[in-house]
Amino acid sequence: FEHLGMFQLSSSTRSVPTATWNEGSICEINGTSVPGGGLTQSFSDFEYNSSGTTDLTTTPLSARNFSMTAGSIRLGPGNGSISYINVNGDWSHTGGTITKIHSNGIGQITFIKAGTQTFTSGGTIGSNINFTVNSGSTLSMSTYVLTGDSFTLSSGGGILTTHANGLSSTGAIQTTTSSFSSAANYEFSGGSTGTFTTAPTAATVNNLTINNASSVSLSS
Repeated sequence: FEHLGMFQLSSSTRSVPTATWNEGSICEINGTSVPGGGLTQSFSDFEYNSSGTTDLTTTPLSARNFSMTAGSIRLGPGNGSISYINVNGDWSHTGGTITKIHSNGIGQITFIKAGTQTFTSGGTIGSNINFTVNSGSTLSMSTYVLTGDSFTLSSGGGILTTHANGLSSTGAIQTTTSSFSSAANYEFSGGSTGTFTTAPTAATVNNLTINNASSVSLSS
């Protein structure tokens, strides 16, 4: 599929074809469709606008840009098994639910771009769904909130938030557990940095940027 080329799936009896998805191409799941397969490949822009429920296997779904507005995507098909969504661009989850299949299944969503990735939330994240920002990637969150089981900001990664409460437990990251690397980069444009803990070295960051002319309160 070339740039601006689009594949739309509206049937539950069909699969997404295995293809080369060039940058700017679009794969859209819409209507009430539940794909019979074909999702474990590398897409450019992946859009899930179906009211149906789709289960992912342990083979990664990779997308440059990920968008979801409705329906349900379920990860972690077996006891302790992990399903992966790797995002190499922007993340927009404004509706629908991402959750687990098995009671002990795990979903892993990883931001892997060498550069800045925008994050937009509003949909529902279930339990056992984990988020990781890889080294080299910066997650730009505006005022949005990330929920789920865990969040990891890796060494060499970055996060940018304009949330009024920064990275406190009532701020941009509201997962059950969170891990902020002391070798990561942090930018705050809201009213406060919030209180958060870095590791392995406490109260240490690689780069700290304050970007608010009205002032940002530093919390410790």
